[in-house]
Amino acid sequence: MKKKTYYLKTEDDSLCDLKLSKLLCPVCNGRYNHKTRIVKRSGHDNYQAWKGRGNLIEIFMHGECGHNWSLSIGFHKGESFIFCKQTRKR
Repeated sequence: MKKKTYYLKTEDDSLCDLKLSKLLCPVCNGRYNHKTRIVKRSGHDNYQAWKGRGNLIEIFMHGECGHNWSLSIGFHKGESFIFCKQTRKR
């Protein structure tokens, strides 16, 4: 089964605006999401933490909609990558 790709969504479809944007569930656009834990992973520059090289910060979320997902920021040589993915149920 091919894994479905989910895209990071905000209430107004902007991430880098000077105003606040509400983060939405990437599966159903649910507005009410709660942080469950934050994990920092060391990638040791060899793809151990994520698909890219370098370290990763992962924020696990649980939506009142019932979906679980994570917001991740990967770091490598001065570049930062932000992405989200659906995770397993708690």
